[in-house]
Order: sequence, then structure tokens, then C-alpha cells
Amino acid sequence: MTEQDHKRRVKKELLSAGLTRYSLTKNETRRLPQVIHDDEHIGAAINGRSATGAVMLVATDKRLLFLDCKSFYSSIDEISYDVVSGVMHHTQGLFSNIIVHTRVGEYNLRFVNNKQANKFVNYLESKQLEQSNSVRNKEAPDSFDASWQPLAKPYELDNPARSFLQTNTIGVLSTIDRTGNVCGATVYYLCDPDDQLYILTKSETSKARNMLQHPQVALTIFDEYSLQSLQVSGLASVVTDVAVTNQVFSLLTKERQYKDNKSTTPVTKIQEGSFVVFRISITDASYRKFKS
Repeated sequence: MTEQDHKRRVKKELLSAGLTRYSLTKNETRRLPQVIHDDEHIGAAINGRSATGAVMLVATDKRLLFLDCKSFYSSIDEISYDVVSGVMHHTQGLFSNIIVHTRVGEYNLRFVNNKQANKFVNYLESKQLEQSNSVRNKEAPDSFDASWQPLAKPYELDNPARSFLQTNTIGVLSTIDRTGNVCGATVYYLCDPDDQLYILTKSETSKARNMLQHPQVALTIFDEYSLQSLQVSGLASVVTDVAVTNQVFSLLTKERQYKDNKSTTPVTKIQEGSFVVFRISITDASYRKFKS
């Protein structure tokens, strides 16, 4: 392939990714053919603004590229998908704000075209799913391994409460919205040996927005056969550690047997937003066993 053919191919793939012809005139776009390999293909791309001015994120079939090209200098970061821990997508009118969380830092782009943003987030999530499936096929764990990240114990449960928490997987999460109202949502959760809880959701869900504004949450677990219940209060925070997010994502999206068929968990059916993992650090708990 000649140099001109390569440039035309990159330009065509950028247009297919949703970039406008005006975007093709930017410094980052003009530099891109020098960075893209002959056997590499662009799946999605976004232009936006950061603290340094105009920048660009490009997602290919092999890696993620961040380009910041000015008249007198160029900065290009090459990021492999296995260090991407999550992406946040917030829509504000005609534009979007995209934040990509990685092990090497955050990439925050503002004033992103909404159409470009949606395609970019969907493509990036598909690459995360591929990465997760690849790890799962090698050797998928059946339970949460806290050795990924040592954590302090904010609250110590007694043995019956801990056993009940760790043998269940579903609870009702209560969060507070911007008006002070309490909202409930059924969630799957994971529990590590340090009694830290993890949930997977999408960034545009009410519970995700609520937890970002008000980290105070509660989780209620009930078993009607043993007549046991556990109510925990805690503080929610976004997890950015790639090892933890990959493991949570893998365990909370795997297929489960439901009444009529096998299917992935409901969070995978939510269309709006991007996947995000929250950690809940327990601050208080109340356990009851009504049979005794």
C-alpha cells in the first residue's frame, strides 16, 4: 500500500467513525496516518477539548490512542485495552463529556459531538468485553479475589452476617437523588473477604448519578426461605483499578440460569451510558434471623 493509499484509507475510516470533514483538518487528524499501522483499523474516534486545548481519542482494533498535536509539539499516548478500567459518558445538550479511566491516568474530553461520543463509548465497551472474555477463557475465577487490591476494613461484620452477605448475590440498593428522595434498585453484587461490596452499572442510570452526587447508600438483602435479612449502610466510590474492575465486570456479566433460559445479567441490557464499577465500604449493618 502506498503512502497516499494509506492516508485515504485512514480518512475513510475516520469518516465512517462519525468524524466530520471539518474534523479532518485538525492537527491530530493530519498526524494520525503516521501513527496508524498498515494492519490496524479505526473503530471509533472523538475530537474534544482538554486543559491543553483541542485533543483526540482514537480507538482501533488493537489499541487506544490519545493525540495532542500543537504547532510546536506533539504528544501521543498509546494505551492497550487491558489497562482501560472504564469510561464515563455525560451528555450536556448538544455535546458530551467523555472520561476514560486507565491505569496510567484519566483522559477527559469535553465538547464532544454526541454522535461521535455514543459510537466511541459503544466501541470501547465492546473491546472491554473482548478483553474480559479473553481473561475469562484463560481462567475465570468463580469468586472475588481481594488480593488484587488490599483494602482497609471500615466496618467488621460478625460471622453470621458475613456468611449471609457472601452467600447471596442480589440486594436492593438505596440511593439519594438530587432532591433528597430515596430511590431503590435491585442489583447484583460481589463481596470480597474484607466485606467490601462491588456493583456494576451504567453511567447514565439513576443510581450511578445519585452515587456520584451522594455517596451515602444502603443495601438490603433478604432470603424468604431462611427468613434472614441484612441491611448495610455505606459509602460508594468509583473503582478505577483495572484489575478490580476487570474481575468485577467478568463475574457480574457472566451468563446465569434464569427460570426460562440462560442469559447475561440485566445490566448488560441497559443501552444508555458506559459501564462503571462502584465500591461500597460498609459503615454500619443490621442482621436479623427471624426463625430463631
